[in-house]
Amino acid sequence: MASTIRKRVAGSTNALGPIEAPQPNGPAKRKHDRCNSSQFLAQAVAGKLEGGNLKAAIRISVSDENYAAPSAEGLAKLLLKHPPAMVDADTLPVPQSDSGLSVAESDVRKAIMSFPAGSCAGPDGLRPQHLKDMVNCQEKGPDLLIALTGFINMVSVS
Repeated sequence: MASTIRKRVAGSTNALGPIEAPQPNGPAKRKHDRCNSSQFLAQAVAGKLEGGNLKAAIRISVSDENYAAPSAEGLAKLLLKHPPAMVDADTLPVPQSDSGLSVAESDVRKAIMSFPAGSCAGPDGLRPQHLKDMVNCQEKGPDLLIALTGFINMVSVS
């Protein structure tokens, strides 16, 4: 499916002009190559396709929106929408040692399956899709789910 979308995107145009076909696993791009908007768009679409996020790839390829140029005015607008948190250490609740969180296997499974396709990996490179695939494994998936649930319950009590 990804190759079909790449072929269709290769012959398309958007507000920035013709879209070049993304090259999966191609050579590393040099810094000056990133300035080309159509190449950047193609790389963004290819990245979403490789991550399995078709919805985001389509949204990016048909959008006429551009990134806002960094400016003081833009920063001021962002700060108005997202003001810094005003948390006073005296107002935070004191943790209770007897109130540990306990979750069921069904809750852990539901949480793992709730990640959208193409979610980013953590610092170790493990993507939510990896967890989904391992938990859905017929042979060892149930054992992994038991181990994850036990780990979460153990950590939440400490």
